[in-house]
Amino acid sequence: MKHYLINVAGLIDPQVIEGPFDTDEELLEAAKRVVASKEYDLDEEGEDALFWLDIDDDGKPEIGSFSGGFMDDARESI
Repeated sequence: MKHYLINVAGLIDPQVIEGPFDTDEELLEAAKRVVASKEYDLDEEGEDALFWLDIDDDGKPEIGSFSGGFMDDARESI
């Protein structure tokens, strides 16, 4: 399985911004790094949104969002 980070800029323009990663841990560390970078508008009032994308070995995609708690923790670690 491969893992990717997707930023939806301005809540309308999806872009793969990081990846592929081999492990969940690598994905989560990259997500924290992206939030800390402030390169994207990911604060609580921001207009960007961060999602994860997993693609399994058969090529099947699954997408999801990070929890509010994860995002809060990532912001606090800055």
